[in-house]
Amino acid sequence: MVEFDQTRIDRSSPMEKGRESPRGLLLGAWLLAVCGSAYLIAPAGILPVLTAELAIGAAAASWIVSVPYAAEAVVGLPAGRVLDRFDAGRVVTAAVVGLLVAIVWGWFAGGEGDYASFLASRFLGGMAFAALWIASIDLVGRSVDPRNEATALGFYTTSGPVGLALGLALAPVVASRVGWLATFPVQGCLLTLSFVAFALVGGTADPPSNDARSGPTVGALADVLGNRRVWSVAAMAFVAYSLLLLFSGWMPSYLATTSDLSLEEGGLLVALVPALGVLSRSGGGLVSDRLMERRRRPIARASFLVVAPATAALLAVNDAVLIVILLVLVGFFVQFGIGVFFSYARDLVPDAVGGTTVAFVSTVGILGSFTAPIVAGTLIEDTGAFDAVFGYAALLAVVGLAFAWIAPEPRDAG
Repeated sequence: MVEFDQTRIDRSSPMEKGRESPRGLLLGAWLLAVCGSAYLIAPAGILPVLTAELAIGAAAASWIVSVPYAAEAVVGLPAGRVLDRFDAGRVVTAAVVGLLVAIVWGWFAGGEGDYASFLASRFLGGMAFAALWIASIDLVGRSVDPRNEATALGFYTTSGPVGLALGLALAPVVASRVGWLATFPVQGCLLTLSFVAFALVGGTADPPSNDARSGPTVGALADVLGNRRVWSVAAMAFVAYSLLLLFSGWMPSYLATTSDLSLEEGGLLVALVPALGVLSRSGGGLVSDRLMERRRRPIARASFLVVAPATAALLAVNDAVLIVILLVLVGFFVQFGIGVFFSYARDLVPDAVGGTTVAFVSTVGILGSFTAPIVAGTLIEDTGAFDAVFGYAALLAVVGLAFAWIAPEPRDAG
């Protein structure tokens, strides 16, 4: 059984045989995740088209966007279990194949107007993306110098907001010019090209045999799930992703309802929230590695020390300009913490269960992404006001701050 008070396995020579460059590998994995993220979010940019073409209502259309995240939550932990037994490069390859199958399936199902089949293709795509995301984090984390791990993983997580922007921007353009079904071959081509780049930098190469990667025992897996230190990081991830989706999903409607801004103008302003992640996620990892001597807890604490009061202030502010300023603060600092959560969790456990641990934290974070918009919609429907949503967000932020304060530094975990 793996003991969690042991020092992590030495990775002083992290570069695996057959892989050309840690930077090249990072960029290749990043491109893959960007294209995968763009596929997941693309329907959100053309929902009115989908409702007409598939003859469905708004509620059914919303599931087209939501179901991949549900799939990620379902498959996340099993994917980590598999990852701790098999080479991450092979898992990424299998995940890309799964995404391409989902894209082709969705293309045919959409052409037939078969909503149920189309939804099933999206579920498969979500499962495949979860495997790609988790395997890439593990692969990048093991390939870079440990002194730069948070920097690398922080940059990798910026693929999320970049993919979000790409999918939302590209899908309407393609749909308006050559039809919505043409979005599928475009997505397939982008994903294939990014996989070729990933393969060229050695991402699919087999690493040398490593006894530590032979797979954790059932007892070790139980230790991951029962480890309070890992749970503290997972809880912070849940809060961070909940807040990110809470504000990204509902604030355009709020601004359009309570100010003179149109829905389009409100959406453009709120787009700053995920867009700021390109800077803040990579910045969180960089600051942790370079200025904090690989300490993770100060980044998490700084994140929630700003997010908690800024979120609470939304309850008392009515001016649209001030609301946008507060949203910018929340958007930047909530993702500042996301930039270190995965390296934080990996640092708390031996490498033998690194994939399982990353999968667990990722799964809990995805649950936050999935549940937050649903909770917000329920609160608005029951109370008829957005104040309840801001109250829920403030409560989440305080919970995140509490976990940031009790979470240990990896170096002190033993």
